[in-house]
This record gives sequence, structure tokens and C-alpha cells, in this order.
Amino acid sequence: MGTILYDFLNDSFLFNNNHIADNFSKFTEQELRAELSNYRGFCLNNLTQLNKEILPVGQAPSVFSGKSHDLAKLKITALYIEKHVIDDPLFELSHEMDGVRDTISQSLGFSPNSVNKAKISEVMQYLKALTPMVAADYVKLLPISRIYEPPKELGIRYTENYFSDLLPPQVMDFLHKKQVVRSLRKAEEGWEVLDDAQPSRGIIIDFDGNPEDEGTHIFHLQEVEPLSTGDDGKMRVKITLPETQPDTAYFNAWVLQSRNSAAHDFYQKTLAEMAISSQLNSMFYTDSTIKFDLLNFLGAQHQSIQEYTAQSMLNIDLPFLNNVNAETLMRLRLDEGESFQAFRDALERGFRSLRTENDADKLRQKTEDLVHELTEAQIREIDRKIKSLQRTALAEASTAVIGLAGAVHTGGWSLLAAATAAFQGYKTFEQYRRDVKLNPGYFLWKVKRQ
Repeated sequence: MGTILYDFLNDSFLFNNNHIADNFSKFTEQELRAELSNYRGFCLNNLTQLNKEILPVGQAPSVFSGKSHDLAKLKITALYIEKHVIDDPLFELSHEMDGVRDTISQSLGFSPNSVNKAKISEVMQYLKALTPMVAADYVKLLPISRIYEPPKELGIRYTENYFSDLLPPQVMDFLHKKQVVRSLRKAEEGWEVLDDAQPSRGIIIDFDGNPEDEGTHIFHLQEVEPLSTGDDGKMRVKITLPETQPDTAYFNAWVLQSRNSAAHDFYQKTLAEMAISSQLNSMFYTDSTIKFDLLNFLGAQHQSIQEYTAQSMLNIDLPFLNNVNAETLMRLRLDEGESFQAFRDALERGFRSLRTENDADKLRQKTEDLVHELTEAQIREIDRKIKSLQRTALAEASTAVIGLAGAVHTGGWSLLAAATAAFQGYKTFEQYRRDVKLNPGYFLWKVKRQ
């Protein structure tokens, strides 16, 4: 089935291997902007259809991520998850910064808004690599980044209490404890991140336990000077970034206001992702421990075994998957559906016994033991069984031939012997299917043998 997004891309020059390889050097910025705009329009006009593509498959686990994942991580989760919904990285590149924001950004020392051809090429290579996973209906793309885009109109917010009322006090306090605040110092190009918070005209706020690719919060302390007010009610103002540093009290008050704004933004983003996950009938999948902790703090329902297993797959490292291409992995998921489900069941049984473990060191050790059992011990056991079955099949076939040799004339011997051998082989296959194919490690055994 795949996705209608790839129907668009297959007809677009963006998906051309030669253009990707030379970073779209033959195209002007205007041509690339126009094609990205076409793609953006296609996505937004077909949101309903894109959501319909993500349908639950029986009881098989389906998950939603608020971002895209690298191929290695998607291969690991493919060992358990039926469908993985990720952010469409090309849609994110289609967002154009408006003129006012671009002007303000340049005034802060950042480069003007332009088309990053190398970044487009990188994203297209990623989407190319995802093709087998998309075609197999494992990976689904959604323009999730649209919910994080700033409003079209640039507003000025006012507060009398440093935005402390944006969240309930206990939630605000919880997120404050997770924040890391550092100052920014103007450099020749851009801004330099300092080790601590000290009076300055810029700060960066991160949340402990949030991965770098989840984004960060940057604030600049500008000065707004009213110039005039017209009869139409519009006010002209002058916005500047003074070179002088603010005094400590003013800086601390601004930092508090910024921390409250960052906490509210993080809270809203997390709940928005949860809402999308619920709408898609999928589990919410994140490698951000702060998001996980926040949801628990807010009283999210206790994880099911499926959810715990899916989340635990983030912490599993299977280096051998680096040598397995995505197309092969997707084919084995389809061809070996019975053994794939047996492996899933084994994962759930294993992680079911682990989710009550509160000691981090013990949990890590038990997880390593479980992974070793399924990826090493079980596979060695399958190797032994298959060699044993092969010897049994040869022995049974030889006995059948010897028993028939003296009783059948040469003309009919080969046909009857072949039929008898086939019968013996069928019995062996049944034993093979029962004793080996349903072994929890058989699916990974097949993957490794590829």
C-alpha cells in the first residue's frame, strides 16, 4: 500500500537520485522553494487520507513518534512494532519563515532565511532509504511539525506575573526542576553558549532528559521603544538588542518569565503529541525521559505490557541489524509472519517480568540477559535443532530407499522411491515447523542468516 506521499515524490525532481547526489546544484532557490511549497500543499490537502492510512492491524502494536528516527532505530523497532508513525522531515523543510521573523532573526546575528540544498539532499536520502519500510506499510509519515510552527502573525504578549499562571503550580514546579538554563554570549557569528546563567541578552533553556534532536528554547532580551500611535490604532515601535548587559534583578525576572514560557511550551507540545497518538489509536513512543516522567506525573494510565515492550525497544542495541538491509527485514516480516509473532510474544513475556523492577542496575542487567537469550542462546539452539533434523531426514530417506530396492522393478522404482522420500520429507517438515519455526528466536535466526 505505501503512502500517497511517495506518489507525489515519485513524480518530483526531489526524488531523482542524480539531483540528490549533487545537492540539487542545477536548481535555483526559487525552483526548490516552489517544489517544497507544492509538497506542503499536497500534504495539507490530503491530511484526512494520510490519517486513514494509519489503521490498527488487529492487536498488533502500532506506535506514534513526534519525530523521525534514524534507520538503525527503525530496524530495531521493526522487530516488534507493526506500524511506526513518524514526523515527515521534508514537510518541516517546507515551512517558510515570514519576513518580519526573518528580519528579527538577522538583527540578532543569524543568517537570513535561505534554502539549504545540502539539508534537502540529506532528507531525500533518508526518505529513499525508508522506501522499503514505507512500501511494507511499516513506516508511516505525517506532517507533525505543523503543530509546532509559529502563528502567522507575530504577537506581543503581556504578563503581570511572569507567565506563572500558564500552568498549574505543581506542574510548573515539576518542569522548573527539570530545566537547565545557560546564558548566550554574542560571537562574531551567531551566539556562544556559556556554562551557566549570568546576566546577558540571550539564554538557552533545555530540559534534563530531553534528547538534543527534540529541540531547545532560546530567548533574547530585547528592548521595545514606542515611537508613535496612529489614528487607526496601530503603534509603531522600535525593537533593539542593546550591547549593554541588563542588571542582575532585571535579568533574573526575565529568566523566570522565560522559564515559565518554556515550561508551558514543552507541556503543550507533549500533550499535543499524546493527543495525536490517541487520535491514531497508537501507543505514544518517546526516547525523552522528561516527557515520560511528565506524563506519569500528570497521572497517565499505567503502561500496558505492549506499551512497556515497545518503549523498552529503544534501549536495545542489536549491532547485527546494521548488516541487514531494510528490504530484507520487511520481506521476512511478511514471509515469516508466524515466527515474527512468536518473537513478539517472547518479547512481551520477557518484558512483562521486568516492568516491576525498580532498581536501574538490575533492570539493565535483566534486559541484557533477555536480549542475549533471544538473540544468542535461542539462535544457537535453533542451529543445533536444524542440524539434527537434517540428519534425521537423511536417515529416513535412506531407509525408505533400501526397503524398496528389492521389491520394485527398476522401471517403477525411481518414481515410487521419490514419492516415499517426499512423504518422509513432509513428516520432517512438520517436525521442523513445530520444533524450530515456532521457536521465539527463529525470526531473528532468519534475519541473521540474511
